Amino acid sequence: MEIQQGDQLRVAAKHHIESFNYLYTHGLIEICRHLSPIEVCVPGNRDIRLPFKNMKIWIEELQIGMPTQQGMLGDNRVLPTQCRQMKKSYTAPMLATICREIDDNPKETVRLSLGEIPILVKSQKCHLNGLSAEELVQQQEDCNEFGGYFIINGNEKIIRMLIIQKRNYPIAFKRPGYKNKGFNFSPFAVQMKCVRSDQYARTITLHYLMDGNVYLRIILKKKELQMPVIILLRALTDMNDYQIYQQIVRSQADKSDISDRVEVMIADAKSRGINTQKDALEYIGRLLRVELNIFNPETTDLQVGRIFLREHICVHLENDQDKASILLLCIEKLYALFIDEINPDNLDSLVNQEVLLSGHLYTAYLREKLEDLLVGVREKILKDASKEQSKLKDLAYFKRCFDLQTTVGEKLENFLATGNLRSQTGLDLMEASGFTIIADKLNNMRFLSHFRSVHRGSYFAQMKTTTVRKLLPDVWGFVCPVHTPDGGPCGLLNHITMSCVPLTHPDEQDVEELLFPLGVQSQRLIYSKNDLPVVLNGKLIGYLNSSLLPTFEHTLRVYKSNGTIKETTEVACLPRQENKSPLFPGIYINTTVARLMRPVINLKLNTIEWISPLEQINMSIACTQADIRTDTQYQEIDPAYILSILASNVPFLNYNQSPRNMYQCQMAKQTMGSPCHNYPYRFDNKMYRILFPQKPVVRCFGYDDYQFADYASGTNAIVAVISYTGYDMEDAMILCKSSYERGFGHGIIYKSSEYSLNEDKEVKYKLLSQIPIQLYNQIKAQVPVNLLPYGLPEQSQVVTKGSAVLALYDSQLQQVKVYHSKDSETARIEQVAVVNKSENDVSVMIKYRINRNPIIGDKFSSRHGQKGVMSLLWPQIDMPFSESGMVPDIIINPHAFPSRMTIGMLIESMAAKANVLQGEMFETHPFQNYENDNVVDYFGKQLIKHGYNYHGNETLYSGIYGTPLKVDIYFGVVYYQRLRHMVSDKSQARSMGPVDVLTQQPIKGRKKGGGIRLGEMERDALIAHGVAYCINDRLLKCSDYSETYICDKCGNMLATYQFVQLLSLENIQSVQSSHPYCVRCKQAKCSKVAIPFVLRYLVNELAAMNVKLEFSVAR
Repeated sequence: MEIQQGDQLRVAAKHHIESFNYLYTHGLIEICRHLSPIEVCVPGNRDIRLPFKNMKIWIEELQIGMPTQQGMLGDNRVLPTQCRQMKKSYTAPMLATICREIDDNPKETVRLSLGEIPILVKSQKCHLNGLSAEELVQQQEDCNEFGGYFIINGNEKIIRMLIIQKRNYPIAFKRPGYKNKGFNFSPFAVQMKCVRSDQYARTITLHYLMDGNVYLRIILKKKELQMPVIILLRALTDMNDYQIYQQIVRSQADKSDISDRVEVMIADAKSRGINTQKDALEYIGRLLRVELNIFNPETTDLQVGRIFLREHICVHLENDQDKASILLLCIEKLYALFIDEINPDNLDSLVNQEVLLSGHLYTAYLREKLEDLLVGVREKILKDASKEQSKLKDLAYFKRCFDLQTTVGEKLENFLATGNLRSQTGLDLMEASGFTIIADKLNNMRFLSHFRSVHRGSYFAQMKTTTVRKLLPDVWGFVCPVHTPDGGPCGLLNHITMSCVPLTHPDEQDVEELLFPLGVQSQRLIYSKNDLPVVLNGKLIGYLNSSLLPTFEHTLRVYKSNGTIKETTEVACLPRQENKSPLFPGIYINTTVARLMRPVINLKLNTIEWISPLEQINMSIACTQADIRTDTQYQEIDPAYILSILASNVPFLNYNQSPRNMYQCQMAKQTMGSPCHNYPYRFDNKMYRILFPQKPVVRCFGYDDYQFADYASGTNAIVAVISYTGYDMEDAMILCKSSYERGFGHGIIYKSSEYSLNEDKEVKYKLLSQIPIQLYNQIKAQVPVNLLPYGLPEQSQVVTKGSAVLALYDSQLQQVKVYHSKDSETARIEQVAVVNKSENDVSVMIKYRINRNPIIGDKFSSRHGQKGVMSLLWPQIDMPFSESGMVPDIIINPHAFPSRMTIGMLIESMAAKANVLQGEMFETHPFQNYENDNVVDYFGKQLIKHGYNYHGNETLYSGIYGTPLKVDIYFGVVYYQRLRHMVSDKSQARSMGPVDVLTQQPIKGRKKGGGIRLGEMERDALIAHGVAYCINDRLLKCSDYSETYICDKCGNMLATYQFVQLLSLENIQSVQSSHPYCVRCKQAKCSKVAIPFVLRYLVNELAAMNVKLEFSVAR
């Protein structure tokens, strides 16, 4: 797992790619091996006649091809850049070998296509896999393209990593809500998420009942099923009562707390008449036949019971005896929790968690959709049994049944496009939405962070408790303590550290054979109290005496270092404590996927060792050399490895207040940068680009390794910390006008529009260059003059709102169809492309370039969370200047520092100033120890060496009066970023505009020309200022002002009408003498009043509920 210097960017998304490669190398084979055949027979509850007794259907082989386009001559490859431009999905064909067996006849095989399934960019089946930087450029890709995402309808989508429960590991906990699960239930439970090699998962939960019994609960097709665990133990093994008793009690018969409860369990089975393995299996079969959808009358209850045990109980194990052993261990752990021998496990701790990688989720979803496909074919055959009996055995009919089903590829593409999980089982997950996100390329840091983020899940985002959001010590070195957003997702959306690696493939070495020579004893009937269970990948393989534990652990660590076993093998030794153990004692060895691992230095062996969160809790790890004690076993490779990639690029972050580092991690992802290098080949909906970017003078650890220099997103600015002119209050900043004119902060936005030539799958429009010349001569006068003769816009052409941008020929109306720009901003045509998606699917893509130079109100930020808006462009002649004639680019207020304590920004100013004077770049390191542990002294001496003040202060002269300012000013160089938050995108104002049909109030929404809501708190502020007419203007005149009549007698608003008597044309003058009239009182004495229209709406709504409002009018 060694990574070469400079290769970090290419492997930043490696876990996404490798997890998807798992589908090719392991997943497809395991799906075919474990997917149960579907039987087509006459159900016992349906009156159907079939021309056969039984038809068995199964999938024998699955294959995924390479992305290609059918019908193309020559090179028929489909490349990711083509899919982006054509707004298509990057897919490859999936082929399946389907077998069927009718009664005792020989099996028949057909080869079918299951549709086009989405392919991960740079995975094994992608055409970009293994290409060098030069070859990537030839394929119109970025030279540093690292893949790891899907392309769905032209958009780059990512399946984000989810934190889920650790697989094949029993977790004991208390939950008060479990008391409501049934009679006598207690809060105590042990839960184990069992995951098979094809990523099929089933969670089993053992509940402790107050009478000592234990019930097992599983979710079967989103329904809860409860059953005494003793029935399952009887069904899994032929052990007698004494053997079961001894397995749980384990030479602790003197402890009545345990022995009495085991006797209650055994007695429960006796009371149900279950004495043998056959009795238990038949009992389960009778109980669950309907829930398992097994209607074949020839399938006995005994067989149904075995199917249930195979598909739903401890699915990660294939042997029934192994399943019984791990259930007995779970019962033992549950009893230990109840009698307070161990502490409850924390479900929110990373010790009990792992990550669900994109490829593994994709594999699990694909497996379920293949199962749904077979079930759909069975239902189709049963449906057609009454009318097409003669064809049911026909192989062509069998193929047609598959063709009529929704393809697997369409279901997978819908999942990636929406992020919604349409599943009957839920894949044993707690949420059903929010699995995918758009990998927007605002800048390279943001794009990279998507691949390193881990989310707790949308289910937890709705919880009111903060428990799941807390930063626990267990995440040290695995999850960054800094890089999490503020606000709603805080603590739920985290990022893994630089050194953390999620495992994508299982370790296939046979570890079990190496354990028995080290003292592990196979399972016996009676064990010593000092024996520790040894669990390998959720399988209990034996017991080890506690006295042998140190030697056993040391030997396995030596095996990891010398390559006898895989270096990523997890060896977690949880020893037994004297009084109360914090965790259930045992030795847990794991070689499965989805574990988080990180490297540390093993001081005893002097090697690099990979450890997991479960191993880490019992290790003594020194952070630095000075922290090493006599009992220290390990040392961190680098203290900076506890940070994420973005957090490690905050200079001098250990001198800042922690929230400011969090803000910088967020603002780095909101910076206008250089997101890519292949601009001419991308037609993104919206893309930001900073002009004239610079590399920072003070760069951070890993800056070059992740190629951030190739995607610079800021400018080195000369900053003066001074209160000047008053335009720098409240985080406002003054920008030198000459710096602005030299290009400081200049940027552009690319926007793309697609104009399709098709409508309802028919070619309705044609390019003017495609129609006959005679016809063109007849209609060319209809082409706007600002377009080229054949209706396309010219490159660099200026476009304003309403300008013609495209002219096409409408073949139905036989006239020219002109499209106009709808954007209110002035833009230029950057690029025009005619995209042929297929023979009858053609589109015109137009990319616009919009200048976005800084204006008042645009947002800037340093790399320390010091954000501010530009308040003024100040002429250079009026700016303060130093003795050497240097004029600051930016002026910020000194009040930005005391409360925020961003000392790192002050140090960066000194460091950059010192190194600019030396003509060098400076690389800093998080937690770097400078001479005498005094960073100010380190850079202060360098400044003195060049003739400057020790602390970086300088005497500045007023740009207006030319006199020296009375105090020295902090003056240095700071790297500033321009954020995407711009006034041009957010300014909103209206006088008249669209209103809501129901309430007649202005609608909301900037794009719709709506208004800004003046809410209750704004109203209170206006009342406090006493501006009565302003309140009346805002809340009435500019909102839903209306006039109506109210009857003076009855006070009714709804019964009054404007009465007009118009009998003939001669009596037309009566219109002028119209008058209000109350229908209820039959009189015309009504008063005209001004009211908000919403009041009339309220009166109507109340009248519909037989509530009448009466108004009295004061004159």
